[in-house]
Amino acid sequence: MRSVLRISLIYFILLIVGVNCDDVIVAINENVTVTPNEAGTFYTVSMKENNHDFEAGVQVLLPLFKIVDANIEPTISFVSSSFQYSVLKTKEETSSYIFYATQSFDYETQPSQYLFNVQLNLNYTPSLTRGVLNPDWKDCALVEINLIDYNDELPEFKETEYYVSINETAKKGEFIVQILATDLDAEDKILEHSLLTSAYASQILEIESDTGNIYVSADNAFDYDTVNPIFVIVRGTDKARHTTSVPLTINLLDVNNKAPTIFVEYPINVDENQKSGTVLNSSITASDMDATAKLSAEIDWDMSYAMKDSRRLDMNNEAISQQVKFLDVEYHRVNELDDTNRDIAIDLIVNGNNPDWTTPDFELFDMLFLSLKVTDWMTDPEFIEQQNTSVIILIAINDINDNTPYFPEANLPESERENRTVQEFAPKGTSVSSIVAIDLDVGDTVTYDCTPVDSNFDWIDANNATGAFTVKDSNLVDADTEKTFYFNYSCTASDDGYTHTSEPMIVPFYIIDTNNQVPTITIDDTVYVDEKSDPNTEVAEVGTHDDDRDIPFHTVACNLDRTQTCSDKFIIVDNVILVRHGHDDIDRDKGDPSYSCPMTCQDNPDLLQNDRNPNSVTKTITIRLRDINDHTPEVLTEALDTSEDVEKGDIIGIIVATDIDEGDNAEIDFEITRIENSNGEDSSSLFDITTDENYYVDLTHKQANLIASEDLRGAFGNYTVAIRVADRGDPPNVATYFVTVEVEKFNFAPPRFIYPNKNSKSIFLLC
Repeated sequence: MRSVLRISLIYFILLIVGVNCDDVIVAINENVTVTPNEAGTFYTVSMKENNHDFEAGVQVLLPLFKIVDANIEPTISFVSSSFQYSVLKTKEETSSYIFYATQSFDYETQPSQYLFNVQLNLNYTPSLTRGVLNPDWKDCALVEINLIDYNDELPEFKETEYYVSINETAKKGEFIVQILATDLDAEDKILEHSLLTSAYASQILEIESDTGNIYVSADNAFDYDTVNPIFVIVRGTDKARHTTSVPLTINLLDVNNKAPTIFVEYPINVDENQKSGTVLNSSITASDMDATAKLSAEIDWDMSYAMKDSRRLDMNNEAISQQVKFLDVEYHRVNELDDTNRDIAIDLIVNGNNPDWTTPDFELFDMLFLSLKVTDWMTDPEFIEQQNTSVIILIAINDINDNTPYFPEANLPESERENRTVQEFAPKGTSVSSIVAIDLDVGDTVTYDCTPVDSNFDWIDANNATGAFTVKDSNLVDADTEKTFYFNYSCTASDDGYTHTSEPMIVPFYIIDTNNQVPTITIDDTVYVDEKSDPNTEVAEVGTHDDDRDIPFHTVACNLDRTQTCSDKFIIVDNVILVRHGHDDIDRDKGDPSYSCPMTCQDNPDLLQNDRNPNSVTKTITIRLRDINDHTPEVLTEALDTSEDVEKGDIIGIIVATDIDEGDNAEIDFEITRIENSNGEDSSSLFDITTDENYYVDLTHKQANLIASEDLRGAFGNYTVAIRVADRGDPPNVATYFVTVEVEKFNFAPPRFIYPNKNSKSIFLLC
């Protein structure tokens, strides 16, 4: 039994005789509330929908009441206009009754309400021992019937079969149609949808299980001309696995999306020197599978070309182009009744571009590669790339005459001509390509004659019979001295007996430079940079030079020797020495003031042009750090002591100060700015500060003398002396320090008697 998805209530009242109970409206509706009377008893039963199988015992049993008084004989009658029932007294001795529902209730299609009346008539026989008869006993019973839904309905489709039409060009993911099944069962609000298809259809179609939406699942899924229509079965399945299927027919709409095809039945040959209007012996047809195709044919001369002895001619040459473009096309329907031009026959006809009997010219070209283009003018704009089909048709020209020898290479653009190269300082006899001339006359022998255009570059020999070039002598070919890239030879070709001689052809030779020059370095032995400079501060540029011709070979890159400390502090970028980390990393005051820096400068640093043996040179320079005034003088003396017997000009003590900078930045000037006694009173007249020949203690320590500006007698006590120290940098660094000076009391006077005097009898000793 499945869980109850919806509970419908049927209420009815059991009436005892003598009680006037109104009809009760029994509604299959959750929103109806029926309240029993105060004396009533409430009964609840559950019953599956569509259930009336009594013999199987699947009836709803409802114990309505029980008569316990043997003197009461009940008579029960039921009245209902729409509800089927029966009542059975199961145990006579207990007066127990059972209510049966004999009508099937359909959960999905039940009426909105039921009317149900129950009457109970009681016949009472009083007991001889009990006395009074009370025939007006009454009772009411409220009965609630809950209908239980279960999955008994089949899925249904709105239509018995479906048809849909889509373009054959539908793309992957494109929506086709929704085929949605429904089910009256409450739990089957959402059904499972699936496709029963052929292997082919399963690869191009997919369906959303819950919505029944069908989509294209692959690109290029359909083809109107091969498979049309497509048949599939859509199946709906509910949660009880009940299934219903419906057929779907997908009709493909033809889209003109296929390119025409061209057929050439057999090779085409034509004798040279034809008359205009001559139709070539050929069989060329074109067709298109699309039903709406309308074909035309034309020659695409931009894609056509001619060849002579397997060498392609220059179609941009007007004279050649005029000769080659000797054909036109005419076309007609293969089937004159087909007004769509889906199938056409194509003829090639000699046109009047050239005088009669002059074209085609075998001496100019012996093969014509004709680009024939067929266009379908009805192609769908979305597939415009399929509008045209082109093929190259080979037309062989038959020779019937002779001519002067010529160089095929001379007719080619510079970009397509052979690139002849020779290695710098190549040894004698080195092969340097060749030239080829053609005499269209059968049996003629070609003789080659070549001379240097500039006699200063007479470096090559040319073989008269073969046209092969070789180096004349070793160490002749030089690219570096004059930075030479090319030198040229002028060559002609003649037939037997020099009857016909071709126009001269200039043959250039490119010199391949070799890395055979050693670079040089230009830089001072000692270079300078401020200490604590910022990263990438320039120290010095390394000048380099290399006499090789080519850029890679005369490009020189320098690097510091990484085994030295210098490379930790500095780096070379594009041949410029730069500070690497800077700041405190190059502090001359606390570190090294200079660095020895070996460097190596190498040409062709990227090893280009297959050069694996670059040239290099080494040099060691010194990088010296210039001092910056980045330290303030510091007074090291904290306290001095003296005695009050010091006289004016005497040295009280030595004031020592330090500055670890260099030069003027380390020079120190001393000045007293204030003197206070222990009471904070100004005593600036007591002391002064001077320097003498002992000023230099060492390069970073200097000293000055603190002297008495006056006699100190009577000036005993403690004093604070403010001493201003300044270096001589630009600008100077200045600081003030406080030195404590203690002036000790001095015993100036010897003891003397001040009493008694002449009249006194006592003696006092004054100390």
